[in-house]
Amino acid sequence: MSAAIALDPLCRGVGLSTSDRLDKAADGAALWLGPYASVLLWPATEADLADTTITAEAWFGDLLLQEEDSRSARVLDGYLLICLPAKPPETLEPVLRSIELSTRICRKHVVWPEADGEWRRFDSVTVLRLPEGVTSVASDLQWPTLSNDGKAMWADIQDRGGVAAAQAEEKRA
Repeated sequence: MSAAIALDPLCRGVGLSTSDRLDKAADGAALWLGPYASVLLWPATEADLADTTITAEAWFGDLLLQEEDSRSARVLDGYLLICLPAKPPETLEPVLRSIELSTRICRKHVVWPEADGEWRRFDSVTVLRLPEGVTSVASDLQWPTLSNDGKAMWADIQDRGGVAAAQAEEKRA
């Protein structure tokens, strides 16, 4: 599965929509925009990884500035995903680390498909989603047991409000 096809449902799941604003972008680039963030997928090869990242970063920086200007200076988080066709060799680890730790323009991630075709490195892109949570079943919910002092304080908070109850407690102490 291509990176763009795998990434699309993750972006849509957090309110980002595909955009065709890809003038002068690399062939194979894909863009998702939303009210608070943008994700740009930009293809690269191992041989041109560093140079491609600089080019993609400059292109994305211009787009983010245009978007922020059109939104009356509202800040837009940018996530640049540099997409390799396969897992890079360990010798590229320092380059990958340098790219991903860079704070220029936007957050950056280098992604590639695993041997099974899955794009697991999308999991590190914070804007895409939070991990699936486990929720309590309503019957599992329990209120804490309060001491008599705790019950009296809770009643005071309900009667006077939090600030007044805290001030009264402070005077008692």
